[in-house]
Amino acid sequence: MTALNNLALNNVPVKMGQTLCICSRSSIAIENKTYYFVQKLDEGGFSYVDLVEGAKDGHFYALKRILCHDREGHQEAQTEVEMHQICNHPNILSLVAHTFVDRGGKTEAWLLLPYIRKGSLWSVLEKLRDKGSSMPEKQVLRILCGICSGLKALHEKGYAHRDLKPTNVLLDEDDRPLLMDLGSMNRARIEVRGTREAMTIQDWAAQRCTISYRAPELFNVESQCIIDERTDIWSLGCVLYCMMMLEGPYDMVFQKGDSVALAVQNPVTIPQSCRYSQGLQMLLSSILVSNPQERPHINWVLDQLSRKKSEKRTEQECRVQRTCFNSRHVSCTHVPVIRVGRPAPRVRIHRLHAANTYLPGAPEGGCYGGISAPGALVPRRAHDATSARLYHGAPGRSVGEVPEASHRLHQSAAAGAGEPVQAQQIPLQTQTL
Repeated sequence: MTALNNLALNNVPVKMGQTLCICSRSSIAIENKTYYFVQKLDEGGFSYVDLVEGAKDGHFYALKRILCHDREGHQEAQTEVEMHQICNHPNILSLVAHTFVDRGGKTEAWLLLPYIRKGSLWSVLEKLRDKGSSMPEKQVLRILCGICSGLKALHEKGYAHRDLKPTNVLLDEDDRPLLMDLGSMNRARIEVRGTREAMTIQDWAAQRCTISYRAPELFNVESQCIIDERTDIWSLGCVLYCMMMLEGPYDMVFQKGDSVALAVQNPVTIPQSCRYSQGLQMLLSSILVSNPQERPHINWVLDQLSRKKSEKRTEQECRVQRTCFNSRHVSCTHVPVIRVGRPAPRVRIHRLHAANTYLPGAPEGGCYGGISAPGALVPRRAHDATSARLYHGAPGRSVGEVPEASHRLHQSAAAGAGEPVQAQQIPLQTQTL
């Protein structure tokens, strides 16, 4: 028993189902269920997080205790409970149970939440930084996509998170991100009418929105404006930057004591040492836009991520197809890039071996219909003997069709039984990309 108690006191993870001596720790009751205190996990200005264990199920939970100093604090805690209840989504931390208790003349809100052993996104990034390592782009995209899905669920309900940052994103064992700390959430669309309302919102943001992840429009709120959910898009860009560079874009500005309010007015600078793809860097620059009216909505970001995933899949398929193509030794002359809107150039096929010609009805095991290497002639499908697609540049991008003359070329090649065939110049018809 003593050994298990020492594990808890020294912050050593305890396996699920392990029980500590009941007589050595306090118990609490939430919604008629008993939980035993295990250890402290974290604490902030107005809240504490403890690790507790269910008396019946033996599962671990995170108990968030919010100190409510006044009626306003009580209302804020109640709002956080309601936000959890409204937003039921796989990428938003769920609320298991809750209650309000009076302790020493003060009220505390107890929120029972799932215990995520892996911790926050920030803790994962810190470990990578300590190792001198970085997060693979595939993992960055997967986590970013999950965060966006959670934000979309909030925005579709008409709310904004307002305090998105790496410490407010948990990662489970499968790297599924979970948005947490919904206490700063409010209506997504806020119409500001007058200087007094502007100052009220600005003061609220200074207290509830982390400065280095706060949107520019919340530093100096205009007297006549509309604040909307795109404050979360700015914070999302800061989180993406942090995943790529292992620190937020304005963390050092804040640590040096410089003005973050001034820094966010300028375009973010991506270090030249950044090893991530140009596509991901362009996405980051498209999100971190100071003018909220020019900043995209969450659906646009998700659309870009979906396209990027499709491109990745296409690239992977092309690698396999190019390997297959090269193994068959089919050689063609270089095909120039076909520019849409200009007359299509003619192409001359230099050499095509009949034994490796991909003809309609080719037996299984051949590479029929699966080539996307530059300059390769590829029939569209097994039953289409009259046309083939021409690829160039980025593999997989179809820009033209070879008409029925290509079929005659295949026939000639087959008749030659391996002899080199010199084809006639074939005009191509461009297609719109």
